[in-house]
Amino acid sequence: MKKAHSKNPSAKTKNKIKTSRTPRTPGASKGIMIALFLILAIIPIIVRLKVVDLTAYAESPWVSDVDYDFFSYYKSRILISITFLMTAVFVFDRSSHGNPHEKKPLDLSILVFMVTVLFSAVLSEFVSLSFWGFRGRYEGALVLWSYMLILFIGSKYTYDEKQLKLLLKGLYFSVAVVGTIGIFQFFKMDLFKTEIGKTLIVPMQYLKSGAEITIRMAETQIYSTLQNSNYMGSFIALLAPLLLTLVFFIHDLRHKLLVTALFALSMANLFGSRSRAGIIGVSVAAVVMLIMFRRELFKRWKVTLVVVVIIAGVVTSMNTALEGLIYKRILATINSLAPAENLYGAQQATSEDNVLRLELQEDPLFIKFDNDQLYFMDAEDTVLEAVKGEKEYTLNDPRFSNFKFDITMATEEMPMVTVRYHRVTLKYLFLEDEVRYVNHADVAVKINPIEKWGFVGQERLGSSRGYIWSRTIPMLRDTLLIGHGPDTYMLYFPQDDYIGKQIAYSTTGMVTDKPHNMYLHTAVNTGVLSLLAQLVIFGLYIAQSMKLYFKNSYEDFRAQLGVGIFLGVVGYLGAGLFNDAIVSIAPVFWALLGIGFSLNQSLLKERKEALSA
Repeated sequence: MKKAHSKNPSAKTKNKIKTSRTPRTPGASKGIMIALFLILAIIPIIVRLKVVDLTAYAESPWVSDVDYDFFSYYKSRILISITFLMTAVFVFDRSSHGNPHEKKPLDLSILVFMVTVLFSAVLSEFVSLSFWGFRGRYEGALVLWSYMLILFIGSKYTYDEKQLKLLLKGLYFSVAVVGTIGIFQFFKMDLFKTEIGKTLIVPMQYLKSGAEITIRMAETQIYSTLQNSNYMGSFIALLAPLLLTLVFFIHDLRHKLLVTALFALSMANLFGSRSRAGIIGVSVAAVVMLIMFRRELFKRWKVTLVVVVIIAGVVTSMNTALEGLIYKRILATINSLAPAENLYGAQQATSEDNVLRLELQEDPLFIKFDNDQLYFMDAEDTVLEAVKGEKEYTLNDPRFSNFKFDITMATEEMPMVTVRYHRVTLKYLFLEDEVRYVNHADVAVKINPIEKWGFVGQERLGSSRGYIWSRTIPMLRDTLLIGHGPDTYMLYFPQDDYIGKQIAYSTTGMVTDKPHNMYLHTAVNTGVLSLLAQLVIFGLYIAQSMKLYFKNSYEDFRAQLGVGIFLGVVGYLGAGLFNDAIVSIAPVFWALLGIGFSLNQSLLKERKEALSA
């Protein structure tokens, strides 16, 4: 009987044997902790000059021969190296401790994103650029893969309280460095413009050459180690909600004072940077925080009062120092949301043979050069009388009363017509069989039709984001499955939209190198499918977090940190509606998101076990 029993174990015993052999989620090893610490503490603060040769793109009038990069090149290369070592440690850990081979929606979404990035890069017109990244950003396929690997690997480990607090120290360090440099910049004491600062960020070979190499930023502008004041906004939108959460829940006095000071520093940098994207991101996180902490805010009313005083004091102080600029920018943003009159019609100029068609109002205007004579006509081919004033011509027709013209001869046979309409000034050169536009560099270029969608009359919304988005959305038609290639947005944006640029920027010389929207940027560079994969990742995390933290007592430190990360993610995603991802900040976001997934999974598992016990 005994022997027979050993050969035929019960179903219960089978389940126990099976469970005991299932690999558990391992705790984070030293190698993983070192990698995550470096990502959180070091990547955001790297600043070093790299001179990049761009002569391979000399044919483009929008690309200079050399890129003097301080903020992105070395960050991207160091991030790739850290991620490579992190991946090697992960493979070693899994080969040593086993792999559950879990097929989760998160893993599948990461895989879809990485595959679309690969195909977008390999099939791009600019393969090398797509893998390594382009000027000012250096966020190529290798960096995008690094983001996904950081998320994937970070979510595959568990973290005890000691490890989590160590990672927080890395985060505190980067916040302190970035914030301190930013505040000094606000008070016109920019470290990077001092002799000591230059020796830190400019290689000795350039210092010895005597060349004047410096970061050109306006006085009081906060950009810190992040390249641009807008990116300071995204950085704060990600980290201020996390810091504020810890202010509420940390009991240790020294720790509480530290995070309170860092929160105040982050708020000062947010409002000092005047980043509307950051303010929007923090506001979105604040709304979610009010929902999640609806009881805690009253329960911990003293802390709530201190936070309100800090924010009010910082806003008032920074706004006073900027002579009311913060309030003015917020009001201007709100006012720009209101419907506005479209003063520029279809905003289109086209040419056929020697006829120019201007669609700047409801009635199109035609200018024709024939038999050494210029003719102004309406849509019915009716010739309009041009009346010469003291300085310029006008048309003797009330429909075209807003038009003014200068007519000069570029050569004996080629007239050049300067058209003025409201804020727009356009120059056209009439050749024998075609019309060309004379750009800001006095080069006669071909006229191409410009596709656009929406934001009519609101081109200047959010520092001309309305214009950029209206020209970016039609680009998605060509990137449904795969994109043009990582970091190639600038090369595909209609830079020859001279009418639109004058409406939006009051100049045609501005280069649009990013859409100021993290989601559109992804859709253009790596495809709409890759964007959908990212949205699934974000959606999974938000749904999981809302389920876990909406009715949580927040007694566990992991729950406190987990909800803080969740609020930071919400703030970053909110700022992403008006900002792009960048290698100075995105690695921190993806690392926190991976840790956030891990904390959620651990807490949900424990809750499930407690309920079934």
